[in-house]
Amino acid sequence: EPAAAEPAARSSALAAQWAALEREREAALEVGREALRAEAAANEVEQMARLAELDAAWRQLHAERLDAAREEQRRARAAAAARAESERAAIRAQRRQLEQQRAALALQRCARRIPARR
Repeated sequence: EPAAAEPAARSSALAAQWAALEREREAALEVGREALRAEAAANEVEQMARLAELDAAWRQLHAERLDAAREEQRRARAAAAARAESERAAIRAQRRQLEQQRAALALQRCARRIPARR
């Protein structure tokens, strides 16, 4: 009987060692899985931060483009207003010139009608 008990005891000890190794392996795997989950979470936070930076940069660029477009429109309106004012001034000058010519012609007509005194 002691000879038969020895292999059974050895088998039981090996089974206990096997079970202990199996628990260690499972614990190590769980630690590894937990590390991967933590790394994935950190990567996700990093990606979200990068997306937020890109979004802010895009919004800034869009705002700058809008500002530039508004400034260009303002300049174009100012230039158009200046051209219109210049055209109005030219028309006023032409009117004055025509009025002066009309007055000069009227004076010439009057001068022809009045006989020269001798």
